[in-house]
Amino acid sequence: MSAADPGLVTIHLIDYDTNSWVWVPHIWPHEQFADPSSWADAASRTIARRSGFTFMKRRALRDDLVEMALSRDGGGTNWTLAYAPDLSMVPRIARITAHDRVHGSYATLEQFLQLDQPGLHERPVVERFSSPHLGDGITTLMHRKAPDGTLIGVRSYGWALDGMWASVSVADFDLGYLSRIRPHIDGLARALTFTESSSSDDDASAGHG
Repeated sequence: MSAADPGLVTIHLIDYDTNSWVWVPHIWPHEQFADPSSWADAASRTIARRSGFTFMKRRALRDDLVEMALSRDGGGTNWTLAYAPDLSMVPRIARITAHDRVHGSYATLEQFLQLDQPGLHERPVVERFSSPHLGDGITTLMHRKAPDGTLIGVRSYGWALDGMWASVSVADFDLGYLSRIRPHIDGLARALTFTESSSSDDDASAGHG
Protein backbone atom coordinates (compact mmCIF):
# COMPACT_ATOMS: atom_id res chain seq x y z
CA MET A 1 0.00 0.00 0.00
CA SER A 2 1.45 3.34 -0.98
CA ALA A 3 1.52 6.38 1.27
CA ALA A 4 -0.99 8.04 -1.06
CA ASP A 5 -3.47 5.20 -0.65
CA PRO A 6 -5.02 5.14 2.84
CA GLY A 7 -6.17 1.63 3.70
CA LEU A 8 -8.49 -0.19 6.01
CA VAL A 9 -7.24 -0.81 9.53
CA THR A 10 -7.86 -3.93 11.61
CA ILE A 11 -7.01 -4.10 15.29
CA HIS A 12 -5.65 -7.26 16.89
CA LEU A 13 -5.14 -7.98 20.59
CA ILE A 14 -2.47 -10.59 21.28
CA ASP A 15 -2.33 -12.37 24.65
CA TYR A 16 -4.30 -9.77 26.58
CA ASP A 17 -5.97 -10.46 29.93
CA THR A 18 -9.49 -11.56 29.05
CA ASN A 19 -10.30 -11.94 32.75
CA SER A 20 -9.87 -8.18 33.19
CA TRP A 21 -10.69 -6.63 29.78
CA VAL A 22 -13.96 -7.04 27.90
CA TRP A 23 -14.16 -6.22 24.20
CA VAL A 24 -17.11 -3.88 23.64
CA PRO A 25 -18.67 -4.26 20.18
CA HIS A 26 -20.29 -1.35 18.35
CA ILE A 27 -21.63 -3.10 15.23
CA TRP A 28 -24.77 -5.25 15.46
CA PRO A 29 -25.52 -8.07 15.26
CA HIS A 30 -22.27 -9.20 16.91
CA GLU A 31 -21.53 -12.93 16.86
CA GLN A 32 -24.66 -14.59 18.32
CA PHE A 33 -26.01 -11.36 19.86
CA ALA A 34 -28.65 -9.33 18.06
CA ASP A 35 -28.26 -6.12 20.06
CA PRO A 36 -26.27 -4.47 22.88
CA SER A 37 -28.72 -5.59 25.57
CA SER A 38 -28.36 -9.31 24.86
CA TRP A 39 -24.57 -9.03 24.59
CA ALA A 40 -24.27 -6.99 27.83
CA ASP A 41 -26.47 -9.44 29.70
CA ALA A 42 -24.20 -12.36 28.73
CA ALA A 43 -20.98 -10.42 29.42
CA SER A 44 -22.18 -9.27 32.85
CA ARG A 45 -23.13 -12.84 33.78
CA THR A 46 -19.62 -14.03 32.90
CA ILE A 47 -18.06 -11.30 35.06
CA ALA A 48 -20.48 -12.07 37.91
CA ARG A 49 -19.60 -15.77 37.87
CA ARG A 50 -15.85 -15.20 38.03
CA SER A 51 -16.14 -12.48 40.68
CA GLY A 52 -18.07 -14.60 43.16
CA PHE A 53 -20.88 -12.02 43.43
CA THR A 54 -23.41 -13.88 41.31
CA PHE A 55 -26.11 -11.20 41.27
CA MET A 56 -24.89 -8.27 43.35
CA LYS A 57 -24.39 -5.21 41.13
CA ARG A 58 -24.75 -7.22 37.92
CA ARG A 59 -27.63 -5.09 36.68
CA ALA A 60 -25.58 -1.91 37.07
CA LEU A 61 -22.68 -3.50 35.19
CA ARG A 62 -25.00 -4.65 32.42
CA ASP A 63 -26.42 -1.14 32.04
CA ASP A 64 -22.88 0.33 31.93
CA LEU A 65 -21.87 -2.13 29.19
CA VAL A 66 -24.96 -1.25 27.13
CA GLU A 67 -24.03 2.44 27.35
CA MET A 68 -20.48 1.67 26.24
CA ALA A 69 -21.73 -0.38 23.29
CA LEU A 70 -23.96 2.51 22.19
CA SER A 71 -21.27 5.16 22.68
CA ARG A 72 -19.79 4.68 19.20
CA ASP A 73 -21.38 3.86 15.86
CA GLY A 74 -18.78 1.31 14.77
CA GLY A 75 -18.20 3.06 11.47
CA GLY A 76 -14.65 4.29 12.07
CA THR A 77 -11.29 3.16 13.34
CA ASN A 78 -12.32 3.53 16.98
CA TRP A 79 -12.71 0.69 19.44
CA THR A 80 -13.62 0.26 23.10
CA LEU A 81 -12.67 -2.16 25.86
CA ALA A 82 -13.93 -2.21 29.42
CA TYR A 83 -11.70 -2.91 32.40
CA ALA A 84 -14.12 -5.04 34.41
CA PRO A 85 -12.31 -7.73 36.42
CA ASP A 86 -15.22 -8.16 38.86
CA LEU A 87 -18.38 -6.55 40.21
CA SER A 88 -16.69 -4.64 43.02
CA MET A 89 -16.02 -1.55 40.89
CA VAL A 90 -17.48 0.54 38.09
CA PRO A 91 -15.94 -0.61 34.78
CA ARG A 92 -13.33 1.70 33.24
CA ILE A 93 -13.30 2.42 29.51
CA ALA A 94 -10.23 2.11 27.30
CA ARG A 95 -10.54 3.91 23.97
CA ILE A 96 -8.43 2.71 21.04
CA THR A 97 -8.17 5.06 18.08
CA ALA A 98 -6.33 5.01 14.76
CA HIS A 99 -6.08 8.04 12.48
CA ASP A 100 -4.67 8.48 8.97
CA ARG A 101 -1.20 9.96 9.35
CA VAL A 102 -0.80 10.91 5.67
CA HIS A 103 -4.15 12.52 4.87
CA GLY A 104 -5.33 13.26 8.41
CA SER A 105 -5.55 16.49 10.36
CA TYR A 106 -2.77 15.89 12.91
CA ALA A 107 0.78 17.04 12.23
CA THR A 108 2.44 15.34 15.20
CA LEU A 109 1.86 12.51 17.63
CA GLU A 110 1.63 15.03 20.47
CA GLN A 111 -1.14 16.87 18.65
CA PHE A 112 -2.95 13.61 17.96
CA LEU A 113 -2.83 12.80 21.69
CA GLN A 114 -4.13 16.33 22.46
CA LEU A 115 -1.21 17.18 24.70
CA ASP A 116 -1.64 20.82 23.69
CA GLN A 117 -5.38 21.03 24.42
CA PRO A 118 -6.63 24.03 26.41
CA GLY A 119 -7.78 23.53 29.97
CA LEU A 120 -5.05 21.16 31.13
CA HIS A 121 -4.41 21.48 34.85
CA GLU A 122 -0.64 21.16 34.39
CA ARG A 123 1.90 20.15 31.81
CA PRO A 124 1.45 16.48 30.77
CA VAL A 125 3.97 13.91 31.97
CA VAL A 126 5.46 12.12 28.94
CA GLU A 127 7.47 8.88 29.09
CA ARG A 128 8.84 6.51 26.48
CA PHE A 129 6.80 3.33 26.05
CA SER A 130 7.78 0.20 24.14
CA SER A 131 5.50 -2.42 22.66
CA PRO A 132 6.61 -5.77 21.22
CA HIS A 133 4.13 -5.31 18.37
CA LEU A 134 4.05 -1.56 17.70
CA GLY A 135 7.61 -0.64 18.71
CA ASP A 136 8.62 2.57 20.44
CA GLY A 137 5.94 5.07 21.40
CA ILE A 138 5.06 7.25 24.36
CA THR A 139 2.75 7.15 27.35
CA THR A 140 1.38 10.32 28.88
CA LEU A 141 -0.54 11.37 31.96
CA MET A 142 -2.69 14.47 31.70
CA HIS A 143 -4.82 16.18 34.31
CA ARG A 144 -7.71 18.27 33.08
CA LYS A 145 -10.69 19.86 34.75
CA ALA A 146 -14.26 18.91 33.99
CA PRO A 147 -16.82 21.72 33.59
CA ASP A 148 -17.79 21.27 37.26
CA GLY A 149 -14.15 21.72 38.34
CA THR A 150 -13.50 18.03 39.05
CA LEU A 151 -9.99 16.89 38.15
CA ILE A 152 -9.81 14.06 35.58
CA GLY A 153 -6.74 11.94 34.92
CA VAL A 154 -6.11 10.67 31.40
CA ARG A 155 -3.52 7.95 30.77
CA SER A 156 -2.71 7.70 27.05
CA TYR A 157 -0.38 5.67 24.84
CA GLY A 158 0.57 6.72 21.33
CA TRP A 159 2.54 5.50 18.34
CA ALA A 160 3.53 7.09 15.04
CA LEU A 161 3.25 4.15 12.65
CA ASP A 162 4.00 4.15 8.92
CA GLY A 163 0.52 5.13 7.79
CA MET A 164 -1.32 6.15 10.93
CA TRP A 165 -1.31 7.54 14.42
CA ALA A 166 -2.54 5.02 17.01
CA SER A 167 -3.55 5.52 20.63
CA VAL A 168 -5.04 3.93 23.72
CA SER A 169 -6.50 6.11 26.46
CA VAL A 170 -8.20 5.62 29.81
CA ALA A 171 -9.74 8.52 31.75
CA ASP A 172 -10.93 8.48 35.35
CA PHE A 173 -11.99 10.83 38.14
CA ASP A 174 -10.25 8.58 40.69
CA LEU A 175 -6.60 9.50 40.11
CA GLY A 176 -5.36 6.98 42.68
CA TYR A 177 -7.28 4.15 41.06
CA LEU A 178 -6.02 5.14 37.63
CA SER A 179 -2.48 4.86 39.00
CA ARG A 180 -3.15 1.47 40.62
CA ILE A 181 -4.48 -0.14 37.46
CA ARG A 182 -1.66 1.21 35.29
CA PRO A 183 0.02 -2.24 35.01
CA HIS A 184 -3.22 -3.56 33.47
CA ILE A 185 -3.47 -0.63 31.06
CA ASP A 186 0.21 -1.09 30.14
CA GLY A 187 -0.50 -4.75 29.42
CA LEU A 188 -3.42 -3.90 27.16
CA ALA A 189 -1.34 -1.34 25.26
CA ARG A 190 1.44 -3.90 24.73
CA ALA A 191 -1.10 -6.43 23.40
CA LEU A 192 -2.20 -4.14 20.55
CA THR A 193 -1.22 -4.54 16.95
CA PHE A 194 -2.75 -3.35 13.68
CA THR A 195 -2.83 -4.49 10.08
CA GLU A 196 -3.57 -2.26 7.12
CA SER A 197 -5.00 -3.34 3.79
CA SER A 198 -5.79 -1.57 0.55
CA SER A 199 -9.10 0.25 0.53
CA SER A 200 -10.03 -1.91 -2.46
CA ASP A 201 -9.78 -5.11 -0.40
CA ASP A 202 -12.85 -6.80 1.01
CA ASP A 203 -11.51 -7.08 4.57
CA ALA A 204 -13.50 -5.60 7.45
CA SER A 205 -12.24 -2.29 8.80
CA ALA A 206 -12.42 -3.26 12.47
CA GLY A 207 -12.07 -6.43 14.47
CA HIS A 208 -10.03 -8.21 17.06
CA GLY A 209 -8.18 -11.46 17.48
